[in-house]
Amino acid sequence: MAPRGIAVPNNASLTAAAHSSPVYRVFQLLLLAAAASTANYIRTTLGPLQEAMRVSLSLSDNHVAILQGLAVALPLALGGIPIGLLADRISRKVLLVTSLCFALIASILSSFAGSFGFLLFARFLTGLSLPGMYICAYAMAGDLFGPEHRGRATTVVAIGEIGGPPAAFALGGALLVMLASSPWMKFADWPLPDWGWSLLWMGGATLPVLLLLLLLLHEPPRREVAVEKPPVRVVWRELWKYRAVAMPLQLARATLFIADGAVYVWGAPLFSRKFHMAPDRIGAVLGLALLAGGLFGPALGGPLVDFCQRRGGPRRTMVILTVIAALSSPFGLFPLLPDSTWAAVALAAFLTLGYSIAAAALALTLIVIPGELRGLNIGISLMVGALFFVGLAPLAVSGLSVALGGEMMIGNALAIVCAVAVLLSSAVFASTARYFPGADPTTAIKSPDFSLH
Repeated sequence: MAPRGIAVPNNASLTAAAHSSPVYRVFQLLLLAAAASTANYIRTTLGPLQEAMRVSLSLSDNHVAILQGLAVALPLALGGIPIGLLADRISRKVLLVTSLCFALIASILSSFAGSFGFLLFARFLTGLSLPGMYICAYAMAGDLFGPEHRGRATTVVAIGEIGGPPAAFALGGALLVMLASSPWMKFADWPLPDWGWSLLWMGGATLPVLLLLLLLLHEPPRREVAVEKPPVRVVWRELWKYRAVAMPLQLARATLFIADGAVYVWGAPLFSRKFHMAPDRIGAVLGLALLAGGLFGPALGGPLVDFCQRRGGPRRTMVILTVIAALSSPFGLFPLLPDSTWAAVALAAFLTLGYSIAAAALALTLIVIPGELRGLNIGISLMVGALFFVGLAPLAVSGLSVALGGEMMIGNALAIVCAVAVLLSSAVFASTARYFPGADPTTAIKSPDFSLH
């Protein structure tokens, strides 16, 4: 028995104290970053394999654009809002783990595809699995930290998300070359082509992440929530009250999605057709460029939001993002450069600036939109990203390439799409900055009223 006057904490209080420690929150944040990375990794696994897949299945560029674009964009767009509403109401850990299991199944099915139709079906299933991973990762990260640290928290998840594609390109290219030169592939009757085996191995690499999330991830308490689980008929009305800040951020991110989506899908074919590089070299170049942008971009954008939150508020963030977007436009012309090395350097710079803008815009969204609407708003952002990043961007480049003269004009089309898209983003930031609150507390956006009357 404890001496009189000395309080003995119970197990619940000890658990709560441990869960509130900085080390615990950082560890949980890293798990969420791994989840976001896995989502982007699975979505990108066809990237380094698409040229081999295109030849093996006799696909056209438009077929590839559909597989990389609309096949994933349509289920993302359809699932973003329902999953966002669901994430505001049920355990986000359960939703996240379930979505990852579904993505793994879809990846395995893709590796066994022997026709365009079957591969289209498998890619559609992949798209259905992605909203739960993206939405839950960012929403849970927003609840782990307060607004003054939310920019850096978003940075960690964004770095994780953007770290997925470099791993996919590097691993996919290496596996494709290794399997093509393997002596077992020459003497054994393999049921899968080289790209199918590569995709199967790439899908299996997600299993350790799944086990970590299942065993070690915990649901954080929801922050800044006035009313828990508000009625669906009310949340739409309340989100509409924030349209002056929500819509510009969605539109600016949409234009960035076009540029980034074009690079993700057509970066590998560009270096293959223009510079005649081998798949493993393309995978290494694009992997390094995506990794550099994914590391340095969010590392710039997230802390920028935290700095502006202390010094000038969200309005100052919008002004700075205007300048960054304008400066990134010349780097979008990287496909026109005659040397592959300089093209890769310019691509890395373009991606770094673009990722910094995207991370800052997302962190700003988590600040100006309240907790009751956070999952729904991220779901809408996913829908917009699906339509522009995955759906519109690949077809915009392939369609423009055809208009300019054919498949060998893919570099010119990619340069035009990238440069124009970021200029449009800069224009959106500049024209809407005045609607965002400044450092003066009287300019803050009012909290929503969930009254049913």
